[in-house]
Amino acid sequence: LKGIGVNLTSKYKIKNIGGIYSELSNGAQLDKIKDLLAIRMMVENVEDCYKTLGVVHSICKSVPNSFKDLIANPKYNGYQSLVTNVVTPDESEFQIRIRTNDMQRTNELGMVSNWSLKNQEYLNSECSKMFEANKKELKMKGKK
Repeated sequence: LKGIGVNLTSKYKIKNIGGIYSELSNGAQLDKIKDLLAIRMMVENVEDCYKTLGVVHSICKSVPNSFKDLIANPKYNGYQSLVTNVVTPDESEFQIRIRTNDMQRTNELGMVSNWSLKNQEYLNSECSKMFEANKKELKMKGKK
């Protein structure tokens, strides 16, 4: 990817036992769960997301009907990513999610978490003011 000017960082995720159990409880068969291993690729901009997808699909065979463009069509909660399942030359299947670094931060924190963090600063400030006011009042009562 560096050869086409794309700076990439990546992480992998192995589906946890709770997620596997949940899918099995809903009737899925273990060999049909396609995101046991997921690779997350983070790039600098949206154009690089699509370039990276092209490189991935030129190296690994895409699983039919597995591609989702959640950049052009984000989920209702704002989640964005290019999602594809691929099969490697040795027949291993796994999921790849490609997104920008900004999308990664938003996806990790979520819109609600992001809102909550901003409001937490306000709440902390207000609580500090109330504490200081009560501390002064208590000192005055102690002098009587």
